[in-house]
Amino acid sequence: MFKKNGYFMISFRKICLFILFAWLCLAIIVNVFGFKLFFPLQIGISPEEEVHRLNAMRFGASCLLALILFRYLVELRPLPSLVAVFWFGVFFIIGGIIYAIKLDIALDKLYYLIAVAVLLVLIRLEIMQKKRESEASLYKRDHF
Repeated sequence: MFKKNGYFMISFRKICLFILFAWLCLAIIVNVFGFKLFFPLQIGISPEEEVHRLNAMRFGASCLLALILFRYLVELRPLPSLVAVFWFGVFFIIGGIIYAIKLDIALDKLYYLIAVAVLLVLIRLEIMQKKRESEASLYKRDHF
């Protein structure tokens, strides 16, 4: 019975990651055609919210690049791709909180950070599963 539940959780995490991938692809495509799509599937948000999310994205991307460059400079192994996505999400949430306080954004407008946090938990569980499956460090096998 444990194997069935374990298999269900692995499948559930992979389905959630696929949905995230599909959403990102959709967001990229609609952006090319001049539309803005915000997480989760919102077409329009207030200009204040848009500035908040843009600042959080900029903060997350900058922190992730700084982390990658730091790891390169101190000659650590590169981050695996799923680990990089995880760290971007962590930095995005931190940036979202910082800029929500700075821009005085209402708490009811920050619901998307909860969705990001849930995705981060699922990604972290997937990373832990991959480590267990490989019986070695995840950092040794994925150099993307």
